[in-house]
Amino acid sequence: MKYAIMSDVHANPLALKTAIADARSLRCEKFIFAGDITGYGYDAKATLDLVRENFDVVLLGNHDSACAGLEPAWKVQMISSYALDREAREKLSHDDLEWLRTLPLLHSEDGFAVVHGDFVNPKAWGYIDSLEAVELNFRKCKERLMFCGHTHHAMVWEATGKGVFVGGCPGNTQGVAKLVVGRKVEEVIAILKGIPCRNGTSCPDQLARAFEQVGKVVI
Repeated sequence: MKYAIMSDVHANPLALKTAIADARSLRCEKFIFAGDITGYGYDAKATLDLVRENFDVVLLGNHDSACAGLEPAWKVQMISSYALDREAREKLSHDDLEWLRTLPLLHSEDGFAVVHGDFVNPKAWGYIDSLEAVELNFRKCKERLMFCGHTHHAMVWEATGKGVFVGGCPGNTQGVAKLVVGRKVEEVIAILKGIPCRNGTSCPDQLARAFEQVGKVVI
């Protein structure tokens, strides 16, 4: 199974159409959206319709939650970026809002897990953007490969077992992340598996081994 995993399109239907078309050209078989259909952009309704038509699994994001009326009123008023979500609420149908309210916070299958914020407390909308957050999430989640949105930054964190792989440098991790974009998983495994560094493994090798365990995932 080849997966396309996306998130944080934020009411930009043109960008989403482009991403979907690209994923289909790569013959993705299952589409997963990791939250935040609404917010920031120019057309929440068109974006929501695209998501409903094209994605097999859709998770709730913090902006979706604000739009659907699931966040406390004081919080929606206090956070200025939720203003567009309040406006979008008036433009979406009753059915659209009810659908948003039913979205799950977590999804897992084939050895990987997906969340919008973090796995420690998904409804708190935390960020996995620091070593401390990474350590907490690796301990919380039993799956070895995890995907999240919310940060708006492309990052790859690697782990051995239940501990974070700290021996690598950030430049190495960022470089590997850019090199594997658009490649087939089998090609990534063939290129990266077995590269030595220390303790009989390396950052690229750990990524290849993780992909071997979960099957075909499109990055």
